[in-house]
Amino acid sequence: MNEEIANLNSKFLSSNIDDLISFYGHFRDREELIHWMRNRQKNEPNIITVEGQSNVVVVIPTADMNSQRAQDCKNHIFKGLHQIYVESVKPRDMFFNYSHNVNVGVTEALKLKPEWVIISNDDMLLEDSPQKLLSEIAKQDFEVKDVLFTNPLGDYHSFLRFIGVPTFLYSMTVRIHPNRSRHYRLKLWQKFQLKYVDALYSGSTGFLSKLTYRTEKVHLLTGSFTMLSRKYIEKQTQLLDETFINGGEDTDLSLRICENQKGIGYINYKIGDRIGTSLGNGWSRILRNVVNEVYLSYKIEEGLLKL
Repeated sequence: MNEEIANLNSKFLSSNIDDLISFYGHFRDREELIHWMRNRQKNEPNIITVEGQSNVVVVIPTADMNSQRAQDCKNHIFKGLHQIYVESVKPRDMFFNYSHNVNVGVTEALKLKPEWVIISNDDMLLEDSPQKLLSEIAKQDFEVKDVLFTNPLGDYHSFLRFIGVPTFLYSMTVRIHPNRSRHYRLKLWQKFQLKYVDALYSGSTGFLSKLTYRTEKVHLLTGSFTMLSRKYIEKQTQLLDETFINGGEDTDLSLRICENQKGIGYINYKIGDRIGTSLGNGWSRILRNVVNEVYLSYKIEEGLLKL
């Protein structure tokens, strides 16, 4: 592997803010950044299948099939369903691409001709039983509905977000904020000509976002738990856009889904979320996600996504 490519990718994955600053400094403009994203290497994952009822197939990207989280999915949360685990290169996939691994798993799932494909994170929590999940999905017609969301809405799935445009008030707020990483993110947004951002709609964070962003479109986000009909998936050239790097791909999918409101359905099913256990939290992840924010904004600006 080219040493420069490996070094740049290492800086991108770093938890050190200075490394991330150096990474972004490598690119002169948005076009160069997106070119790097599109050409970033992807490793091929390992597919592990758990036999089960196959009218609903669950695709689960995971770093380790033997982890407690994956085993909880296998033996409790989705017990009895056909499960496809998409296991990343070990010991650590330095070129992990969530969209790519999901697409590989979904392609495998479609071979079984299921009515529905569920894409789930491995860090979920059992609330309702797998039998409840199956009985609720059985009430929906996969020939009519494209996607199913949970009722009630979840913490990190089936929840409200909105596409907004940062206002002058946002810029002023950031400038007086003591967090220097927040300042740096704004500089990156400006450098890479970001116009649109996807923001949380509800709660205290959502309240502040609605004060500082002009609302363009409210939408439901699939997030960590996505239920799609085979009919919808088969109509897609590529289900998840693999240019995104572990963020933003669910917003991209959700905006496409929302173009057909009649294709949206709901089921009375609860599943819990552990948030940030795989990719972490904090400002290193937030700054790393700027690549995805820039690419999402680009797609909206270029008319590749409709608001």
